[in-house]
Amino acid sequence: VNASPSEVIKTPHMMERLEHLAAKGFSPTSLTTYLNDPITFYDRYILGVKDPEVPGKVISDLTRGTLIHDCVEQLYTPYIGRVLHPKDYDEMCANLPATLATLYAKTYPEMPEPKGENFLILSAYERGIEQFLKEEKKHIVAGNELIITGLEKEFSLPLQECVDGKQIVIRGKIDRVDQYNGVTRLIDYKTGKIEKSKLSWINWESFVGDYKRNALFQLLLYAWAYLENENCSS
Repeated sequence: VNASPSEVIKTPHMMERLEHLAAKGFSPTSLTTYLNDPITFYDRYILGVKDPEVPGKVISDLTRGTLIHDCVEQLYTPYIGRVLHPKDYDEMCANLPATLATLYAKTYPEMPEPKGENFLILSAYERGIEQFLKEEKKHIVAGNELIITGLEKEFSLPLQECVDGKQIVIRGKIDRVDQYNGVTRLIDYKTGKIEKSKLSWINWESFVGDYKRNALFQLLLYAWAYLENENCSS
């Protein structure tokens, strides 16, 4: 049987690969990839076809996101587990340029000093992170209490229901867990624009083919994982 360009035959080898992935753990990113485009999921996770690397020395989109996540994590790490104060944000803003520069140098050791487009990219993200910190500081100055309880919290949880006796695991990493005025929040940092209308719940079918709802889908997975972990530890 010949498969059309938009169809893939489920061979025994493919099913073995899926079972291996399921046991190892599907990440939120892999699941949203499947929801957006099953063929891309097949290429990337079944065949192992990687996205082509763009030649040149300009920071890639993936690297930009990693730099921002790592920078924010390093800035907040010294303050985990205690009430944040305005002066803490002043310290983080002061440490921001050096932290971002160090992370960049580790990523690109052959060109530790950013120049040209890379300099502009880093400058833009530095301003973005600084704006984020200053905005959060306003909430603290206004009298709100914020305690960061975890950063980059990893999870790996099996689904309660198995498929044909095979276990399916969901694994991932929550960017940040905090307590805001006693209320637990799960924070997922995004560098792109998120439309507010795409953060409202409709039904599970609304996630299929709508990449703009990826952020909501991932947050729902994080909330499920967090609650499962809490129930297991209680």
